[in-house]
Amino acid sequence: MRRSHQRPSLGLGLIFLCLLVACDGSRKDSPQKTPVVKTPSQPSYDTELQKLSSGITQGIALAAQQSDGTVIPLEVVSLYLERA
Repeated sequence: MRRSHQRPSLGLGLIFLCLLVACDGSRKDSPQKTPVVKTPSQPSYDTELQKLSSGITQGIALAAQQSDGTVIPLEVVSLYLERA
């Protein structure tokens, strides 16, 4: 009688499946504390406008110091678009 080669792989697959189920991290044995998520206060329009304007000013100054770079001017343009 000839044995099928699929039997060992099926048995190993079942073993791995049982191990996976046994190692499930969502067990309810120990009570877990749910983390408290603090919601940040809603920023005001004036605060955001001030931050963007400050970033634009700093970006322009930094771009003037590094005349060969292209990344900083692109960031300044994106800040202008965001502020608009």
